[in-house]
Amino acid sequence: MMPTAADYTWFKHTGLTESYCFTMVRGLRRAEALAVGTDVISHWGGVDGEDRFLWLVDGEVRLDFEPCSPSVGRGVTPMG
Repeated sequence: MMPTAADYTWFKHTGLTESYCFTMVRGLRRAEALAVGTDVISHWGGVDGEDRFLWLVDGEVRLDFEPCSPSVGRGVTPMG
């Protein structure tokens, strides 16, 4: 059965609608999260409406930008 919008009504009672930070880490061993061999993707949103996307590979910033202003960003991976 496919989920519907009703299956996600719990989300509005979590506080995540005001601010949040989702972070995914791949390749994490007992080393630091920014070590060689580790990928990190993070997206956060704040109560003031700002948000930011960050992608790191081996501790190097590949992409760092505000989704509302994607033309303004930094990193070694070009946008668009």
